[in-house]
Amino acid sequence: MNQVSGLRPPPSILDPGVTRVFALLAVLSGLVVGLAVGLHLPQNLLIGAVLSPFLLMLIYARPHWAVLVYVVLVYADLLSILVKYHDFPPLARFAGAIMLSAVLGYRLIYQRERLKMDVVTRWLIAYGVVVALGLVYARDTSLVATNLVEFIRNFLTYLIIVNALTTAGRLKATLGAVLAMGTLLALLSIYQSVTGHIDTDFGGLAQYRVSEITGSTDAARPGGTLGDANYYGQSLLILVPIGLYFAFEARHALARLGGLFATLALVGGVVFTYSRGDAVALGGIVVAAVVYKRPNPAYLVGAAFLLMLALPLLPANYLARLGTIVGAATGSRQAILTEDSLRGRAGAVQAAAGMFADHPILGVGRENYPLYQLQYLEGTGIAKYAKAIPPHDLYLEIATEHGLVGLVVVGGLLAAAWGALREARRRFLDLQRTRDAALAAWLGIGMIGYLLSSLFLHGAFLYMLWLQLALIVALRQIARVAGPLPAQQAQPVQALAPEVPAVVDVPARAYLLPVALGKEGTMLTMWKLLPFFREKQEQMQTQVQIPTPAPAAYAALDEHATEMPETVAGDEVLPVELFRRHWETNGGEAVFGHAIGPALHEVDTEGESLDVQYYRYARLEHRSKEDGTPGEITVGKLGLEVPIEGRPVSALPPGLQGRILHLREGHRGPGVPAAFYEVWRLGGGLPVFGNPITSVVAGTSEEGQPFYLQYFERACFEYHPEQAGTSYAVQLAPLGAQVYSRRYGGER
Repeated sequence: MNQVSGLRPPPSILDPGVTRVFALLAVLSGLVVGLAVGLHLPQNLLIGAVLSPFLLMLIYARPHWAVLVYVVLVYADLLSILVKYHDFPPLARFAGAIMLSAVLGYRLIYQRERLKMDVVTRWLIAYGVVVALGLVYARDTSLVATNLVEFIRNFLTYLIIVNALTTAGRLKATLGAVLAMGTLLALLSIYQSVTGHIDTDFGGLAQYRVSEITGSTDAARPGGTLGDANYYGQSLLILVPIGLYFAFEARHALARLGGLFATLALVGGVVFTYSRGDAVALGGIVVAAVVYKRPNPAYLVGAAFLLMLALPLLPANYLARLGTIVGAATGSRQAILTEDSLRGRAGAVQAAAGMFADHPILGVGRENYPLYQLQYLEGTGIAKYAKAIPPHDLYLEIATEHGLVGLVVVGGLLAAAWGALREARRRFLDLQRTRDAALAAWLGIGMIGYLLSSLFLHGAFLYMLWLQLALIVALRQIARVAGPLPAQQAQPVQALAPEVPAVVDVPARAYLLPVALGKEGTMLTMWKLLPFFREKQEQMQTQVQIPTPAPAAYAALDEHATEMPETVAGDEVLPVELFRRHWETNGGEAVFGHAIGPALHEVDTEGESLDVQYYRYARLEHRSKEDGTPGEITVGKLGLEVPIEGRPVSALPPGLQGRILHLREGHRGPGVPAAFYEVWRLGGGLPVFGNPITSVVAGTSEEGQPFYLQYFERACFEYHPEQAGTSYAVQLAPLGAQVYSRRYGGER
């Protein structure tokens, strides 16, 4: 079933109301231009003043695309580049967050939607509180205040991502855009390093810095948009698992090829930074990927051979620089003392240990470590190498600046994130959505890479961690409301048994046309579709359909459900035969859909035993005590069993506008648009669909198309504006398939 979104469907740019708003914005922009020219404002401010009203309007019109662009801007820190390299005012770094926060405000105030909050979000808020406590006891509270403002900005970005990327399609599109941005930055760095054109910084996208490679050698190290090679390498390596996800899991060959190319470019970018910590983390990512995918040993041998061939292509002195890791790891004093950077890090570790011992509970306050460092190194041989910067270790930094309280909070945050990944993967596997389950695994591998690299880097750019957490939580939220994939996206039957051709099912929505047209329309439609039905019947006589096996987790059905034989014994008519008769005489596939499982024994919420059979849109129920009465077969109230999200819309689309009918006496309960009522009446009315339980709510399909839903006791009606004027405009949601899949694991 399509997922429901709380956001109102975006208005069309061609709507008259939107056109008038744009006209007004154009007039206002003209006034702003005149004022800016008269005041001789800088050109960049002039351009921003002209474009801002239109950008704000577009953000409201297409918030999900705006979020995609904003995530790319945040990942690459492009807003800071505009300030540093293109003379934009410092407020520009917050412009995107300010505009997108307006979207959240619109959702909270106007649409009265609640923000999505979970345990990860609560731990993140707790971390913000820990940072804010430094305002009370830190030596320099201005440093704490600056970092607190930055955290609030990043937390707002987190909320925007979690509340906007509510479908798998949007999340994957955002990941693809970020991957493309990271690949572009990596290619620019590779070009600089290979050609030697390090003076070309491409407008701040490819910064560099000359620094020590080994004890006697310096070299230019690319720093991307961050200006620091180590952190730039970290920003690239966390995208390597995303590239591998597209390379291994993408549906189309072109996307897989793009993922492979992106992965190679990102690895090359990491290598040219000369970062030892990022090299270790990259190795950890490779190991985790091998453990996860378990490739054929022959592939591993081939990869090792290709790596040997690639060794001559490595940057000069790269292997020598990596060799210092071994010496430092084994505690070799000679290896540490021969390199300034290692001496400085050794001093930072020594100072951090002493600082934590003296301030074990709350630490010294965010970014106050450098103010204490020298006093803990005074009189030592490595004091002169201290650079008054935090220790090159995120975990030591947390211990010294936030104490045990900070370690507990960050530990809880990471544990909650890992739990979110496990939950998302499990839910997707239960629904047989293997590609989405794989995405959870690859995001987890990316987090492993970040945590490994953080052993060698402090949290100077913590937004990378918050961005990863936002994507993980967004995926978990998607998994919680996800249903089984549509039939056209499921694994084809041929893949299970190539020697047996598959049966082509008639699209269920094709049956809604005769239902909506009445008796005369039914005769005409059936006559036109007769060749199609005849072809289907011939296929069924000559072909065998192989059911999709249920996941291993559902090999044993629920303890309250057992399969019944589908035969007739003597004069006794078994429930499965009663279900078939009821199905045939009350609308068949048009109303109930095809059967998706065998007849089962279940126990309802009141403890009564009954026989049921699930169909795509409904569940038929039989109670033996009602045998021989008109109520022996009823339609289950699935609309009351599925989760309902979204709020009533204030303005219906043209196809649902007009007369609103009330199905209950005294005008109690939600009204039903005429288009829904006509299908409700012709499809069987109250016994089949029940009364409405919600007003019309807005939804968004996996493809990003807006649509509208209304839940009834026994069904859910969908209206798709893009199909207006066709027989596909009004459809039934597959509630039966959704409930059956969640309980038993898919069609059988």
